[in-house]
Amino acid sequence: MRNCKTHTAFALGTTILAAILCPARALGQGGTGKGTTTPPLPAKRTNPKRTPPPKTNSSASSTSCSPQSPSRPTGRSHTANLGGGTRLEMIEVPAGRFCMGSANGLDREKPMHQVTINYSFYIGKYEVTQAQWQALMGDNPSSDAGCGKDCPVESVSWNDAHKFIEKLNSKNDGYTYRLPTESEWEYACRAGTRGEFAGDVKEMGWDDSLHPVGQKRPNAWGLADMYGNVWEWCEDWEHDTYDGAPVDGSAWLSEGEQKHRVIRGGGFGGDYSLTDYHSAFREYASPDDRSKDEGFRVVATARAR
Repeated sequence: MRNCKTHTAFALGTTILAAILCPARALGQGGTGKGTTTPPLPAKRTNPKRTPPPKTNSSASSTSCSPQSPSRPTGRSHTANLGGGTRLEMIEVPAGRFCMGSANGLDREKPMHQVTINYSFYIGKYEVTQAQWQALMGDNPSSDAGCGKDCPVESVSWNDAHKFIEKLNSKNDGYTYRLPTESEWEYACRAGTRGEFAGDVKEMGWDDSLHPVGQKRPNAWGLADMYGNVWEWCEDWEHDTYDGAPVDGSAWLSEGEQKHRVIRGGGFGGDYSLTDYHSAFREYASPDDRSKDEGFRVVATARAR
């Protein structure tokens, strides 16, 4: 390649000749006529695209949602024995269908889609308390143990919640215990309602600090503290939207973009307020995260005989 360095001792004609022989030097790499090179801007980084599953009748793929089928509570309940006279109260949630998500919310709450849950299940009347955790697990991991035994257990990860459930299942009392799926959680939270909240949220939840369970008004199915107090772990992996989500009440078990698990209901920490915690509101956290406002409630189904 030709040596294109010019020498200041050469005359003007030599400079012109160098410009002819080396136009990239004289005009700049971008051909702008400037003597310095401006490197091109790097390509904008984007999150890798997720390949959605095939769109079938078993997954959410549109914003259409037929009117909700109102369901009445069965009035049945189940009590799990945790040991030492401590029990966990559960309420039966009836089978039915509902519109999941929000057409007016964040992208991760869309598309609004119909979910049909053709089975009944029991869910904790309250969030698992510190006394209940202590009775089954023998310790109290909460960062605010001073709140009292009837306050939700917190600072527990998704993995920790599974250890609690594993030990509960080892009692073999005829029921299978687990975390709720995200759709089961929202269905139970809505309790047959269609709006943003299942009632006056200020009468139903907390967002200022940790409080004992059951002090606020429950929803129409008798479930307390579905808004605020502590975030509640769900079984599902997170995804950016509901495109491809199951619509039969099952958990979304394919890993999402960030490999986080879904948390629902809202908590007392963070930048949100109680009125942000509408029924469709969803957030995510790493399964080993132990934030001071993260807890859980339990679902149970009768084992086949």
